[in-house]
Amino acid sequence: MIAEIRGNVYQVLDISFGGMKLSGKFTVAGGLVDAVIQPPGSDERAEVRGRVERVDTELTAVRFSSVTAALAKLIAG
Repeated sequence: MIAEIRGNVYQVLDISFGGMKLSGKFTVAGGLVDAVIQPPGSDERAEVRGRVERVDTELTAVRFSSVTAALAKLIAG
């Protein structure tokens, strides 16, 4: 899966109903992030908002503010 944030695309390393880990460092912990999550080559997508919980050298962890039906479908899929 990929996540588009502020016009940039990041690989989703791990995703659950609580949040996701993304490849790369693009912000600081504590900030809010809006993203569009989409499986590559698919028209399915989910808009999400979350708080950045952790930023390491190679990944960023985001905790979802809420889980929409579209996001739940992508996670369960």
